[in-house]
Amino acid sequence: MSKSSALIFVFLFSVILKLEKPRVVMVLVVLFIVAGLFMFTYHSTKFSVEGFLLVMIASAISGLRWTTAQLTLQRVDLKLSNPIDMLYHLLPVMALTLLPLALTIDGVHIGTSEFVFRASNLNVFSVTMVVVLGSTVLAFFLNVSEFLLVYHTSGITLSIAGIIKEIIILTLSTMWWEDDALSTVNVTGMIICVAGITTHTTVKVWGTHKHESVGLPKEDHVQLLTQSHQDPAENSESDENVVLYRTTSA
Repeated sequence: MSKSSALIFVFLFSVILKLEKPRVVMVLVVLFIVAGLFMFTYHSTKFSVEGFLLVMIASAISGLRWTTAQLTLQRVDLKLSNPIDMLYHLLPVMALTLLPLALTIDGVHIGTSEFVFRASNLNVFSVTMVVVLGSTVLAFFLNVSEFLLVYHTSGITLSIAGIIKEIIILTLSTMWWEDDALSTVNVTGMIICVAGITTHTTVKVWGTHKHESVGLPKEDHVQLLTQSHQDPAENSESDENVVLYRTTSA
């Protein structure tokens, strides 16, 4: 349930970094979706202060991650608009950060696992490697698609897409396992969450049509335009460029 706060952090960091204007409509949409997701995933459980703080910290870091990713992807002067270029610079840092934790927490378990180095035969080891490599390929393309979505839309849209995924997964789980039946609070939360997502989509489509009606480009992200103070025919290293930003609704 605490994970539903991630969208709030994405919105807050988007406002702080001036990627999103603090409009009343967007504030209401975010609150609707977060409240609906909280109710949809609500169930009686033992509260843990340590777990709650860890989830909130993770949500805040996730919000900062996607807003800075949006800022980096949508700045033409950085030349990182291609998701592959972005991953090329990010993946080594991510790997070096996670590797010590992976070796510390799972190193002994992996080293003594009967499916890896202590496999009874080569077939078991081969199947394990195929599963691991297949998972890495899927994870790579998932990252590419996420950065591509953030580049063309925003971190808020990505977060909402993730919420839609959670709704689908939780709904399917209730259909397959009878013990996970939805309560009245869960169903009400799902309706509120879907209403918020629908409102966000409507506002986004309306904003796109509005931009097209006044002759603005169709892209819905931050666009950088550079104009030179001097004659274009002159090629001087002392040229000063004026950077103009055009921001639209996320």
